Amino acid sequence: MLKEAKLAFEVIGEPLGAAQCTQSLGELLRMQSRYMEAVPMLEEAKLAFEAIGATLGAVQCTQRLGELLRLQCRYTEAMAMLEDAKLAFEAIGEPLGAAQCTGSMGDVLRMQSRYMEAVPMLEEAKLGFEALSMPLGAAQCAQSLGDVLRMQSRYSEAVPMLEEARLAFEALRQPLGAAQCAHNLGDILRMQCQYAEAAPMLEDAKLAFEAIGDPLGAAECVQSLGELLRMQSRYAEAVAMLEEAKLAFEAIGDPLGAAQCTRRLGDVLRMQCRYTEAVATLEEARLAFEAIGEPLGAAQCKESLANVLRMQCRYTEAVVMLEEAKLAFEAIGAARGAAQCTQRLGDVLRMQCRYTEAVATLEEARLAFEAIGDPLGAAQCTRRLGDVLRMQSRYTEAVPMLEEAKSAFDAIAVPLGAAECKRSLGEILCMQSRYTEGVIMLEEAKLAFEAICGTLGAAQCTQRLGEVLRTQCRYTKAVAMLAEAKLAFEAIGEPLGAAQCTGSLGDVLRMQSQYTEAVPMLEEAKLKFEALGQTLGAAQCAQSLGEVLRMQSRDSEALPMLEEAKLAFEAIGDPLGAAECKRSLGELLRMQSRYMEAVPMLEEAKLAFKAISLPLEVAQCTETLGRILLQQNRWEEGILLLEQAEVEFLAIGNCAELARCTKLLGNVLHLRQRNEEARLKLIRARDIYQELGLVEDVVDCVNTLAALPMEMVE
Repeated sequence: MLKEAKLAFEVIGEPLGAAQCTQSLGELLRMQSRYMEAVPMLEEAKLAFEAIGATLGAVQCTQRLGELLRLQCRYTEAMAMLEDAKLAFEAIGEPLGAAQCTGSMGDVLRMQSRYMEAVPMLEEAKLGFEALSMPLGAAQCAQSLGDVLRMQSRYSEAVPMLEEARLAFEALRQPLGAAQCAHNLGDILRMQCQYAEAAPMLEDAKLAFEAIGDPLGAAECVQSLGELLRMQSRYAEAVAMLEEAKLAFEAIGDPLGAAQCTRRLGDVLRMQCRYTEAVATLEEARLAFEAIGEPLGAAQCKESLANVLRMQCRYTEAVVMLEEAKLAFEAIGAARGAAQCTQRLGDVLRMQCRYTEAVATLEEARLAFEAIGDPLGAAQCTRRLGDVLRMQSRYTEAVPMLEEAKSAFDAIAVPLGAAECKRSLGEILCMQSRYTEGVIMLEEAKLAFEAICGTLGAAQCTQRLGEVLRTQCRYTKAVAMLAEAKLAFEAIGEPLGAAQCTGSLGDVLRMQSQYTEAVPMLEEAKLKFEALGQTLGAAQCAQSLGEVLRMQSRDSEALPMLEEAKLAFEAIGDPLGAAECKRSLGELLRMQSRYMEAVPMLEEAKLAFKAISLPLEVAQCTETLGRILLQQNRWEEGILLLEQAEVEFLAIGNCAELARCTKLLGNVLHLRQRNEEARLKLIRARDIYQELGLVEDVVDCVNTLAALPMEMVE
């Protein structure tokens, strides 16, 4: 129709009408995300307006071209173009156009995560619209300001701003703006994990869009509902919802929306451990973004692809992909995306046990989030830093870090993050052998996850509780708890968690010396990990199988199994797993009295643990080396090494290991007839075991004390 009108105007020699038609055609292409075609159309219209001296039309085209550049993430060019348009509007005394450009410039800054600069720009535009008695423009600015606050995770401020905008739109009988605000409010509820409230809000917004004949807005609501289901780990429903949204976008000729849905579908497949399908889907989305000139979406796909590689333990490739994505974000001025990549790089370093580098990278990411006013990203980095300290057994530093993160999540009303911090704090208490407090904290975390429909987090807490029971040798309860967690993972389509539970159940059987049953359980878990492309999990199962063979004194089979596991860990760049295998191999050689081979293997393991800052494992190696000296009848050297291990256990606050080492020293000193020293060690071990509530160990200490000469017994 517009093309026909344009031709008609040209036939009758009416260049103004023809230029206006060209401008409208450009606008239509822009709304269809056909940016490559829209740009030359608007440039043609601009030249036509300039040729006939129609300054207003030419400036409007400049404004639209600036908005097109913004949508293409060409932010630097967009700002320059919009600045030119603003100055031109001011020069011809057109304050409305100037205010619109100011608002668009604020939106550019918002999309660049330059929130501190975006707010004054949008407030200036809002005042400009109010001065012109243009309540619609003012409401749109209020809506954008609400979006900025939402992106800064300042939800308590964002909600009233969006409510204000929604009321203004309703007063102006602008149902589109009102529906958009309702959509954004639903997204805030979703981000706050208030899923029960978010779903009806998004459903209402969808109905509102449908009522006014806006299929784009309705499709965006369906997309948000799919995201909500994904966050609830309801993957099958999420996939159906996102596919519905994708079809809706394709039906209205919106390739951008369709590509965004494809990317989200790839993320769901990744979370389901369906890595091959995830990669194909994310590559499809990346190509779609590149085809429509959308570098932001393409960079996000690269980040998601890196996450797939990270979960597959393909760390070297993941780092390359993340660095590539980070550069892409930086190239378009997307500071938030770049900060997220830095955070992910820290995660990879943490998984590689490169803790010093991980801390530095996460600190860098945290500063980047703080610089752009993103408290959610900063809190996530703080939590990860706490987890790195936890993995290093630096509990006294980890606890305040995790409590700081929890307070930050509470302050911005993000209960999911707060629940994750509680879970980590519970794990620390358990690692300190403070099981009663640890279990309470983990149960609190589980309830917090359940309160926000966080089925994945709740299942992970159940799994951790099962592992705590296993550590306490409460095997019957541990089996029941791990079986419950396994069923929960299977119910939400989370095969990785289910495989981990299967492996843990195998470990319970191993610890109960039920080796015949443990082997098929561990082999089943290993096969599941291999089917998921989870080389780390498969290597851990091989390690456990090697341990089973070692405990069965099937040394000739255990050695190659542990060697296989060690090589697998080394191949994926996991120094922790490799070091654990070396320690097990050293233990096996010790049990065979092959001390000359055992000592270098254990010293190598000890150095590896020290290199990745794991003091608990270092102390355990020191203790084992001390045991070897005792077995060689090198008593004084052995006692000195055990005393060194005792000091190391005390320094990291691991009471259970400290008590065990102290008890061993007491027994050795008793054998050497150093009874006064033995008495002190055994009393100390007894007292620690009493504090831990380990009755059997208390009895052992009491019995040994009773065996000492009477004058030495307290």
